[in-house]
Amino acid sequence: TSIKIKRRCEQLGLRVVEKDVKRVNAYRNELIHGGGQVRVPCLRIEGRNGQETCWLYEGSNILKYLNRRFAR
Repeated sequence: TSIKIKRRCEQLGLRVVEKDVKRVNAYRNELIHGGGQVRVPCLRIEGRNGQETCWLYEGSNILKYLNRRFAR
């Protein structure tokens, strides 16, 4: 599923930062403190104008979000 998400982001022309939570403890901690879970894939959606950051889990939900938000 992570590969499908990566491909879809490329198709949509989105620049996504990938973070390896298994190898870098700081990324793991960011995921725990921000999203509350250590599950991947996870998409961190930063709010506009200081709005709350949203953490989206489950590959199918991430793909649905990307298609709704960015597909033309």
